[in-house]
Amino acid sequence: MSALSNSVKMVAYECPFDDCNLVLTYKNYLNLLCKKDFEKYKRFLVDRIVEQSVKHTWCPNPKCDKIIKLHINKKDLGFINVNCKFC
Repeated sequence: MSALSNSVKMVAYECPFDDCNLVLTYKNYLNLLCKKDFEKYKRFLVDRIVEQSVKHTWCPNPKCDKIIKLHINKKDLGFINVNCKFC
């Protein structure tokens, strides 16, 4: 999942204050937030990236918090294999 890890570090947001053009990066948040809030921020980023991905999804098992890669069965288009190797 290193591609997802790299995606998390590349996400940047504009400063929420009026008349501020600063772009906040992963490193900015790392330096500005306490550990607990930074963990929440990382989780938010991962959620956002997984939601937008066409190749990844969360494991469908409610007790599992792993991200899995989707495999499309070429013989039966539309069928997606979502087996989680962790469950």
